[in-house]
Amino acid sequence: EISGRTVLGNFYYTCNDPENAAIQYKEALRIRPEEYSIWKQLLIIHFKEEQWDSLNLLSSKCISLFPVQPLPHLTLAAALNKKGMFVDAKEAIEAGQGLLLENDPMISAEFLLQSGILSIGENNFKSAKTCFLKALSLQPNNVEMIAEIAKEALNAPAIFQFGDSLLTSGLAQEPNNPTLIATKAHTYILTNEIPLARIWIEKATINGYPPFKSEELLGDCALKTGDKERAKLYFMNAISKGNHSDRIFKKLQSL
Repeated sequence: EISGRTVLGNFYYTCNDPENAAIQYKEALRIRPEEYSIWKQLLIIHFKEEQWDSLNLLSSKCISLFPVQPLPHLTLAAALNKKGMFVDAKEAIEAGQGLLLENDPMISAEFLLQSGILSIGENNFKSAKTCFLKALSLQPNNVEMIAEIAKEALNAPAIFQFGDSLLTSGLAQEPNNPTLIATKAHTYILTNEIPLARIWIEKATINGYPPFKSEELLGDCALKTGDKERAKLYFMNAISKGNHSDRIFKKLQSL
């Protein structure tokens, strides 16, 4: 039965249905909790879906079963950072970094990314920039990381220009990358340039940005203009199209 659950989970994941994939993986782990490869897939799903409460619990459980695997420490740090639990996030980062192999630049860069986010939470912006630049030196062509670092920096006024410069550089190299384009839209939302934001959201969608993420950005635009009803509609559309992040539900609850 575990083989069938895993195959079905892989099928759903391949078909961009992370919710049903996670259900199948959890059922497989209920039967055989010692299968680390399934834990890994499950953690990655909740990380990508930005479901921080669930990721926090699952990462902690995975660590209890596989204490020397660095990935669950990384996902735990990410969840704790997003929840503002910076002391615990620091412990997770340090524990995970102590388990790293020297020849794994990708996960090393991810830990540096989380260290940078932690530094922003601690208002240590010099340290944040240092961590981000070190991460990028290990993964210079990782567009998703460039976008993530740029967005984190843009959300911190003290290093906004650093984030904007990084994003501009990324777009110069890959002008049609949907994630970078969407991050540029986020920049215009932050600076209250809503017409430009909408143009860039449309451009991101045309280039393959997931509609459920575009709907959330449009909701953010509506919020900036004070149109809470329209924002609520966009957020509900985002959920119906597959956006099940903790963030989107918090935005809805605030309306």
